[in-house]
Amino acid sequence: MKKATKQSLASRFPKERKRYNFLLLSAFILFVVGIFAPILTFKKFLIFSNKISIISGLFQLLSEGYPILFALIFIFSIVFPLVKFVLLFRLWNGRVRNGYGYEKLLRWIAQYGKWSMLDVFVAALLIITIRLGAVAQVEVHVGLYAFAASVILTMLATSKILSIMRS
Repeated sequence: MKKATKQSLASRFPKERKRYNFLLLSAFILFVVGIFAPILTFKKFLIFSNKISIISGLFQLLSEGYPILFALIFIFSIVFPLVKFVLLFRLWNGRVRNGYGYEKLLRWIAQYGKWSMLDVFVAALLIITIRLGAVAQVEVHVGLYAFAASVILTMLATSKILSIMRS
């Protein structure tokens, strides 16, 4: 009796293999840039200026005594996206069985992806709310665009991999 071989989705679809791996890698790189690069600069009275990244904003929240806000933003803007990247990469490149478990997991990722854009706005708005003092100007920087692009590319990769799994 012959053993059933398990192979990755990527090996089953060689034409899409490089494209989706590139998409996932690009989304991950943009995510890392997005959380560490400045997302906003606040200028108060044309004298004081403060650049904030998602990471620096998180630690600012923690140091100013907002641990619950820190935890919420950290979980939804850092932890969940990282878990999503790991799961998508594993689903695409890992050896999978033709089973309901993987499709259920991918559907969960796709469902969560609908809320991912909320991460960008929640992180930005909460950091602005905490940091905004009297009157200030706010400039948007590359970090916010990179983070938003990462969310969009991840949503695209999720939908493409889901459609391949269904085929």
